[in-house]
Amino acid sequence: EPLADDLRELGEELGIDIAQPVARLEKAAADRWPEDSWLVEYSRLFLVPPIPVPLNTGVYLDGGLRGVSAQMILHCYGTGGFAPSDSFRDLPDHVSIQLEFVGSLLERAEAGDADAADMAREFVDSFVARWVGPLRDALEKSVGRSRAAPVYLAVVEVLQQAVDPALF
Repeated sequence: EPLADDLRELGEELGIDIAQPVARLEKAAADRWPEDSWLVEYSRLFLVPPIPVPLNTGVYLDGGLRGVSAQMILHCYGTGGFAPSDSFRDLPDHVSIQLEFVGSLLERAEAGDADAADMAREFVDSFVARWVGPLRDALEKSVGRSRAAPVYLAVVEVLQQAVDPALF
C-alpha cells in the first residue's frame, strides 16, 4: 500500500499517468501473503536458475553477462565520478546500480551541474531506455508464475514512462 502511494506521488511529480501500474499493484496487494515470503518470491523471480527475470541488463542488451554493455556502463560510472558502494556485490550492469547512478547525476544536475544532466540523459538513452522494455516483457511473462511479478511490473512500468524522452 505505501508503494502505491509513493508511485502516485511520483507520477504526479513527473506528470505521468500511472493509473494502470498502480491498479496492477493494488490488485497484487489485495492478495495478502506472509511478509517473510517476499524473499522467497524475489529469489524465484530474479535469482534462482533458470532466472525468469534477469536484473543484469547485459542479458537484454548483449544476450549475456559481462559483455560490451557492462564495460561501457562501467566506463560511464568512472566518467561520471561514480563508484558503487563497497557493499554492492553484483555486476556493473545491474538494474539497481544503474538507477542509483542516474539518481546521483540528477542530484548533481539539481545542484547546478549542467554536464550531469546531459550525462544522465545520454546514459538513460544509451542503456536504461533500451533494457526497460525487455525487462518489462520478462516480468509480464512471469505474472502468472510469480506472486511478486505484478508488484515489480508496476514499478518497471512507471520507470518506462519516466525515461521516455518526452519527459526526461
